[in-house]
Amino acid sequence: MLRLRSLRAITVAFTLTLFVCLAWAQSDLGSISGFVRDPSGAVVPNAKVTVSNLSGIERSTVTNESGYYTITNLPPGMYTLRVEASGFKRYETSGNKLDPSSNLAIDAALTIGAATETVEVKPGAFVVHPPDEVHEYENGSERTLLFRVRYGPDMAGRTIDWRGNPDWKPR
Repeated sequence: MLRLRSLRAITVAFTLTLFVCLAWAQSDLGSISGFVRDPSGAVVPNAKVTVSNLSGIERSTVTNESGYYTITNLPPGMYTLRVEASGFKRYETSGNKLDPSSNLAIDAALTIGAATETVEVKPGAFVVHPPDEVHEYENGSERTLLFRVRYGPDMAGRTIDWRGNPDWKPR
């Protein structure tokens, strides 16, 4: 009987210790990572990458030989990312939201120029894509649209309708 009570006490103590350790192991810290590339798409090693937020947190790292960087243990919030490399304009993007316990991927495309010049990327800005590149646009959970970018006077004012649209009417 005494042996059974001792075994139960040890089991309860072990279980409580395990739960306490698991509770401490949870964290809401996240990370920001990505690739840094030049205008031709080649990776840029040894570029200095800095992230900062409005509460004063600022962390820096350099890209590895594959042009990849990662900055870990960041609290959730809105971040600004700056990338600097010799022979390139400084790249900066702001308004990047890092959610709790998540990884935010931000790739940087550097342009050739002096480091004193800055290329600023704002969220929601229009992106120019190469002609004939296929893109996918998700319009909610119900529909995915595929489209191909085309340039030229023959494409001006041209629209594409689809029969799944309730407002679609044949012309």
